[in-house]
Amino acid sequence: MNYSQFRRKIYRNEIKQLIAAVSQLGKVFVLFFINVLVPLFLYLAMYGVSLIAEQKTLIDQRIYYQTIYLVVIFAMIRIQAKAILGTPYHNYIKDLPISPAQHRRSDLALTAQAGNLVLCAPLALCLFMPDLKTIVETRFFVLFALTVLLSSQTALYRRNLPLLSLVLLPVLAHYFYPKEGSANTLNTVWFIAVLLEVLFLDKLKFRVGRVKTTSYAMMISLFAIHRPVNVLTRVLGTLAIIGSYAYVVSKRPDFATENFQLFISFLIGLLIGSYQFEIERFRSQYQYYLSGLPLSAVKRRCFELLPLVVLSVVPTLVYLTAIEFTPWVIAWQVGLIFWTAGAVVRLGKHYYLAPMAVMTVLIFSLGFDGLGM
Repeated sequence: MNYSQFRRKIYRNEIKQLIAAVSQLGKVFVLFFINVLVPLFLYLAMYGVSLIAEQKTLIDQRIYYQTIYLVVIFAMIRIQAKAILGTPYHNYIKDLPISPAQHRRSDLALTAQAGNLVLCAPLALCLFMPDLKTIVETRFFVLFALTVLLSSQTALYRRNLPLLSLVLLPVLAHYFYPKEGSANTLNTVWFIAVLLEVLFLDKLKFRVGRVKTTSYAMMISLFAIHRPVNVLTRVLGTLAIIGSYAYVVSKRPDFATENFQLFISFLIGLLIGSYQFEIERFRSQYQYYLSGLPLSAVKRRCFELLPLVVLSVVPTLVYLTAIEFTPWVIAWQVGLIFWTAGAVVRLGKHYYLAPMAVMTVLIFSLGFDGLGM
């Protein structure tokens, strides 16, 4: 077994463990994630690439789609960073008689595998450009493809979050960049911002005093922050489901019905509500310490809802700012999230049965006119 094969084996083993952790959420969720969300996610990514590559795309739309694309690729690589770098085997790998160039080649190969079509598609389109004239004319897309590659390196090697390229720059561009401005200039600035983050992001030191954990709410918040993978997967899954709804409705406006919205809210409710599994793991891991806290069981449960409250804000903001969604369905979705969390506590891996029962009753009470049945 050579070094590259060894690294691939480590990567596969770590991904298997990640999938095993996800499988604890129940077979229904895993089947839905693998057979529906992943293909849909890749399809939406390819659809986003086609819009970004189009010269006629409006600046507002370009900022919107490119921001989402960069956030997605950053999250995909950051979630798999430990598997790509072989972090659990770092000390052993460091002692191997392997040159830095071999280490970097393995990192790049595994990054390409982890990023899949989302990472490789923009670069692949650039490689198929027929001549230099086409490259010059569409250099805004070439710059975007290079920015995507650099963002993957930021996610892989940098600990700090790239707030400049993923938050500050898109917000400033949305409000202050001229609507008739050049895509070349926009993407040049974006490329430089990501390049600076690759070179200097972790060198920026912000001295913050040690934060004391003075409340149970802070303890829950720190637990969620130190396990970002579970939060990111639910945020990305939620955005993928909402994006699929927006795409279907844009092609078929007659699908903008309450029943279809209820179906979307059901999927998101299951996805976000299943985060309660992480809270239950926290309770199990620290049960003896928690039992000694001067807090009643009811108060602890109330504080443990904080991550769900934050996660439920994500789809709500998207509905209120970008997509037309029936107000009562939005409120219903928030309720369904907490109903699902309660089902996790009571039913464990069979948590989905309670939300399915409630949704079935609701759908039958409303009838199927909204779906044309």
